Amino acid sequence: MPISSVYSQDPAVAGPLGTLAMSRVTAQSSTLALRSRGWQRDLERLGLVVPFSFVHDLGLLFAAPMSQLKLGPRCDFATLVGADPALVASYQSILEDMAESDAARRAGELKMGDSLVVALLAKLLGPTAQRLTLGRPYPVDLPAETALFELTDLDLAALWSRVNDRRFELDAMRKFVNARLALLTLVDALDVDTLRLLGMLGDPAGTGAMAQVDLLRALANPNARDIVSFSLELLPSILETKARPGASTHAAFGYSGIGRRGSMDSLVLTELAWDKEEFARRVVDDEVLYYARDQSRDQTKRLHLLLIDASASMRGERSTFARGLALATAKKLVLGGEEVVFRFFDSRLYEPLRGRGRELPTSQVLAFRGERGRNPVRVFTTLASELAITAQREGRDVLVHLFTHGAHDIPKQVVSSLLEHARLTAVFVAPQGGELDLDYLPLLSGYWLVTHETLADKEARAEAARAILEDEQGEPETSRRSTAS
Repeated sequence: MPISSVYSQDPAVAGPLGTLAMSRVTAQSSTLALRSRGWQRDLERLGLVVPFSFVHDLGLLFAAPMSQLKLGPRCDFATLVGADPALVASYQSILEDMAESDAARRAGELKMGDSLVVALLAKLLGPTAQRLTLGRPYPVDLPAETALFELTDLDLAALWSRVNDRRFELDAMRKFVNARLALLTLVDALDVDTLRLLGMLGDPAGTGAMAQVDLLRALANPNARDIVSFSLELLPSILETKARPGASTHAAFGYSGIGRRGSMDSLVLTELAWDKEEFARRVVDDEVLYYARDQSRDQTKRLHLLLIDASASMRGERSTFARGLALATAKKLVLGGEEVVFRFFDSRLYEPLRGRGRELPTSQVLAFRGERGRNPVRVFTTLASELAITAQREGRDVLVHLFTHGAHDIPKQVVSSLLEHARLTAVFVAPQGGELDLDYLPLLSGYWLVTHETLADKEARAEAARAILEDEQGEPETSRRSTAS
């Protein structure tokens, strides 16, 4: 039975699928094309209603390398009722120009997730959606079946004709084609480095539509590009970080030594040389030797809190250095099996920004902006209270990594109360006069100083950041006093 016969009775399926008769991008894999169903759903959560074929075509251009796509007509559109072949030809010309952009040509290496693709689609299709005057005459409810995208030209023609009124699609395409220059300008202005960083670090920020909102804010933030460039300078030096192994009896990883517990397949073979009675005695007395295997250490009791100053004193190059170094530090920690949480502060302490697995809340770190003055006593008193509750409820070891201005004067007794529940290290960025004059420095487990001269020299700035990353191991028994200048 043709696929069009299966789905054509439901306007919520036939309506959007029929728009693929206008489509000019075909994925070699129907599984890849199925991702467009999720993009359509998320765009509608953002309030953007456009023909499904736009979402399908533009999304695939940025989500997959051209080797997995084919540009060209999927059916003879000129024979369909109400069709405008010249309009669709202009539409294909725009897609061909988009396919030549850096973002589309590097789609394979960028490996953008669905949330990031939706954010890009919202940026590109938003102006077209806002200019539409006709409403879509059908709802959209596509089932999650790859067969939906294995349509023949006859299927597409039948599904297009199933909806009598296709003025919405044709009007949208007309608006799209008329905005050719604006669309190509938006595509050309996409910052590929930002897309690359989001792909490398992941971005689980928010859920549902909020994920795309955070990503749109990051893509629209002009200050984010400097942070992205600096982070990309640092990441190559830390991407080889591995979790350090500990001994285990589980059959994972390699052998790490000899122990008295294990399974029969790990038994040291010389144990079989004992006679039966002696071997039985050794088993009963727990004296039999086994090879112990490597296993990642249990990190459930340790949390790294990256505390970033977002007050007015941390604008410009100071913010670039602090946030770029914080992202690189977080990546190094999660690669080592640690749990990481970001928190910003100015005159108040903002809500935690948590990652998921090895994915970091990158867009939120790039886009966050504090506008509430400065009150270190309030911030660190609040943090000390929260850490006390965490210690009481969860019994977790907490390591606080502070990224702030060099003149961040916190009362010594407030720092002392915080250190009852956590270790504290700090990176001080560009203090006036290049010197630190803070009475709580002896209480810190480690601190680093980055001067104005260092920030002004890009090579020196990157070298200072790498030195901090190499020196900051996060071990609770280590005490350091370091200066990067």
